[in-house]
Amino acid sequence: MNTYYIYYICGTSTIAFYSNEAPTYPGFYISFNSGVDPEFINVCFHVNSINLPVEPASYVEIDWVTASYNTYPDCAGCEAAAGIQYILENCNDPLDTICLQGVYSPGIFVNYNNTCYEIKEGTCAVGQIPQVISINNPFKTCPACQESLPQTNYKLTNCITGAITYTSSDLSDVVGSYVQFNEFEGCYYVEIFPEEITPGPDVSVSGIPYADCPSCNADYYILTDCRFLQDPIITTTDLSAYVGEIIVIEGCPDTCWEVQPTEPAPNPVAVEVIGDPYEGCTECFLAILECRCQSIFNSSEIANAIRYIDCNGDEQSFLLEPGTRSDKYCVLYWISGINPIDYGACTGNYAEKVWACPTTTRPRRKVKPGYNTPACTSEYYEKVECSFSEWMYKDVLQKRYGISNCCPEDLMKWEIKHEMLMLDVLVNPDYVCGPANTCGCSEPCNCGYISLGIKYPLCPSE
Repeated sequence: MNTYYIYYICGTSTIAFYSNEAPTYPGFYISFNSGVDPEFINVCFHVNSINLPVEPASYVEIDWVTASYNTYPDCAGCEAAAGIQYILENCNDPLDTICLQGVYSPGIFVNYNNTCYEIKEGTCAVGQIPQVISINNPFKTCPACQESLPQTNYKLTNCITGAITYTSSDLSDVVGSYVQFNEFEGCYYVEIFPEEITPGPDVSVSGIPYADCPSCNADYYILTDCRFLQDPIITTTDLSAYVGEIIVIEGCPDTCWEVQPTEPAPNPVAVEVIGDPYEGCTECFLAILECRCQSIFNSSEIANAIRYIDCNGDEQSFLLEPGTRSDKYCVLYWISGINPIDYGACTGNYAEKVWACPTTTRPRRKVKPGYNTPACTSEYYEKVECSFSEWMYKDVLQKRYGISNCCPEDLMKWEIKHEMLMLDVLVNPDYVCGPANTCGCSEPCNCGYISLGIKYPLCPSE
């Protein structure tokens, strides 16, 4: 006889399966989180032992080392907790959670690995392994729990002078970084100091943490586009000589930037200044932008007030009706309106402040105006071609749709006239007949008759 453990569905006499052993004495209630078939997960079972001569058919070999389960003193408690998961949530960081195995009392705070957590009902994150923890001294509040934590000390090293300061202020978020503090000047590297220290000053971080000492110690500048078309640029390039002035930088030759100091920010970029600075945006625009002849089309359904800076640096405006195109203007840039039509560079100079759009040269007409037909009058040409076309249409109707043509001889007549006219059209009207007598006439011959588009000589007497 062998001893097996029998699993009844809680509150019934229905046997679900048998197992090789059980973690505690038979008679307890259990629900599985893993380690058994999916159909038995989060199901409450009442366990007891039984002696059988042979292995039962529904026998399940359970690996109790890797299986995840919860035990309960009664069926009601098991059914109430089945499917409910418990987690530890960091008091200061809700994203820091630990999945728990077993049944716990939510709403209490515990010190786990020198960090304060609150026990809550929740869903374990994917991939989290349930943990079993012992709760010896629970706390009612998070501050009460944090007071029980051992004090962590930090070593602050000035990355320029090497001066060292110790503090017990919570700097856990910036360990391994270079930071500035509100209490004193300079940049410091922060690290945990495991030994006891003489209590130092309380400190608070100013700004953001940096990955290295040069970034922490650098001065930061912000470049703002005078036209507000580009995003501001944050840089640590030394622009102290250009503060309050307007510059042009490499890579943006048609943009004027105002330079001002700013607070440190992540991911600064390096810039290279082109040429000398300008006192104002208008002076910069007059120097770098070309005076262009342009117009704007208003595609909206309402009249728009259009503003632009002219080639003398002055602001101009006009009202443009819907569905109309503006006149041409000599423009440095448009304050309002998009997609202008460009007609080229304006002529003029900044000294005289007189500008003009380029002269538009219209293309010469390649076809002479009027209506002319070769070899005959236009009236005869139209009569023949229109009659021929009409009879050809009737012929098509007869051949395709069976609509009979009562006068086929007229079709023949107009087809002949059409072919004769086309032959006459082939004649070059500028052809000059040679003066030589080549046709046996007693006098020089003239061009007399035409056949197949060729002019043949005709003697004067004929």
